[in-house]
Amino acid sequence: MKHRLYFVAVVPPDEIQREVVQFKKFAAQHFKSIHALKSPPHITVIPPFWWNPDRINEIIDGLTSIVCQMPPFDVLLHGFGCFVPRVIYIDVGKSPPLADLHRGLKDLYLRQWNLRPDKRDQYHPHMTIAFKDLSKSQFYLAWDYFKNKIYQANFDANTISLLEHDGRRWHQHSVISFLEV
Repeated sequence: MKHRLYFVAVVPPDEIQREVVQFKKFAAQHFKSIHALKSPPHITVIPPFWWNPDRINEIIDGLTSIVCQMPPFDVLLHGFGCFVPRVIYIDVGKSPPLADLHRGLKDLYLRQWNLRPDKRDQYHPHMTIAFKDLSKSQFYLAWDYFKNKIYQANFDANTISLLEHDGRRWHQHSVISFLEV
């Protein structure tokens, strides 16, 4: 079977998703960046990687082995940030449990499947508003709009999601709960 794209993320509760989607829609309408609307609002933990769907249970079992040992943790969203010149995002507050989760899953993917989906040296959790199809000129207009905008929310991260790309957009394939306390 043909490989598909997957990634691992913390997906916020519905109320926060609705708020973030409004920012994404604003970016689409005013700055011509629609690509972020192809996935639910999320904080990437492991970036996209190719995998055989016939073997997806290996990934789910691996995720479960780490996630079921971790208690839920608080996630703070505050303000906006950017990666010049293409990405606008909602900033995620420093979270040692989120960093530990990223590190643990990154090590698992390398050790168990020799996958290296995250080649970056540093993990910078964020929730993307506009990217990829955001032109440089539109980026600066968008950043002028978002840089001083106030947004703050927080939620308990009590699940992690495996998302799958269907060729057009991302969908939650599996949701795994953290340790119940």
